[in-house]
Amino acid sequence: MVSNGPLGVFERNGFDLGTKRVLESMAKCNGYTIIGGGHIVGLASILGIDQSFKHVSTAGGAMLSLLSGQSLPGVDALVRASARMHSQRKDS
Repeated sequence: MVSNGPLGVFERNGFDLGTKRVLESMAKCNGYTIIGGGHIVGLASILGIDQSFKHVSTAGGAMLSLLSGQSLPGVDALVRASARMHSQRKDS
């Protein structure tokens, strides 16, 4: 189960109920639960349930890209840099 970002204007009283209920339901779920995005992660922390999720990511958009199989430019750059370092060590 994946949730990326809050449901609407959760910062205002009365508008936060949907987001809270989704988070609470996910926290009780026995499946693999992932939340992404700084706002929803912050709310999960405020509710004291952030430790209930299998994976928590403050980078919601990047998390969705990774889950959909897209490459992440920052990760790709790190992989290339690591390969160069290993190659240089072997040449030394």
